[in-house]
Amino acid sequence: MKITMMGAGAMGGMIGGRLAAAGNDVWLVDTWAEHVDSMKQNGLILDTREGRQILKVNATTNVSEVYEADGYMELVIIFVNTNFTDQITRDALAVIGPDTYVLTVQNGVGNADIIARYVKKDRIILGTTLAAGVVEGPGHVRDSGTNTFTQIMPMEGPVTPVVEKICATLSDAGLQTEATPEAETAIWRKLCVNCCTCGIGTVTRLTCGQVCEEPDGAPLVREIIREVCAVANAKGLKLDYETEVSHFFEVYTPSTHYASMVQNAKKHIRTEAETIMGAVVHEGERLGIPVPYNTTIYHLVRMIQDHYEDQMY
Repeated sequence: MKITMMGAGAMGGMIGGRLAAAGNDVWLVDTWAEHVDSMKQNGLILDTREGRQILKVNATTNVSEVYEADGYMELVIIFVNTNFTDQITRDALAVIGPDTYVLTVQNGVGNADIIARYVKKDRIILGTTLAAGVVEGPGHVRDSGTNTFTQIMPMEGPVTPVVEKICATLSDAGLQTEATPEAETAIWRKLCVNCCTCGIGTVTRLTCGQVCEEPDGAPLVREIIREVCAVANAKGLKLDYETEVSHFFEVYTPSTHYASMVQNAKKHIRTEAETIMGAVVHEGERLGIPVPYNTTIYHLVRMIQDHYEDQMY
């Protein structure tokens, strides 16, 4: 497929690299000039569980260059910090034609609604992924996850043959992907994970596995997940608390990965607090569901990101 990845950092670079390695015509677009220059000159270094690959990729800081070279895309994937979803979608319009699909599996809630300001809903695909990535340096990304399960669905309308083709393309690239009407539930299931790994992780600066530890992390995880499930169930989505808690500890206890929000905080980048913990807090308020643990983490993360330069260390 002809694919443009809007955002080629930890996740975008890793997924874009996998798609390129699988034989797709992939462009990686990113604002980090040093990263783009390194990919142009030396290729993209992609470390996965299967080993290291150095991939020849098309990379640019200017999406108009993509259109000049390849015209409209079959698929555009938005994978940036959610604070930049609006701007990056407007940039991507240069390569979005009448038959282009736009996919978001970004963290949090509300990205598809932002994309829909500029793209028809029947051309938007939303979902979530358990894949994880880390930027090791300019032109170098690492697949740091242990599970690549990805669930997607059209924002509006049925699953079309093109959506099935996108699933197959992602699966062939090493991301186990299915099209399912349960994708919205999956997004809230991922919030159970992100509110813990990103939220607690950013406050403590710890790995996903360390967040799970007794006697302090584990009780926080249980209460945060309890609240997310309560809000999701009030929305009509079916999340079982015991199932989500069991899944979280099984998957993340052995993890040495630093969640994306923790990586953002280390770089003094504005986090995705609004679309992760904030989504739970605001939906809880709307539905009359108390979420004190998520509210506390939400405000602590906002305080951290608002005072990066004021912190002692």
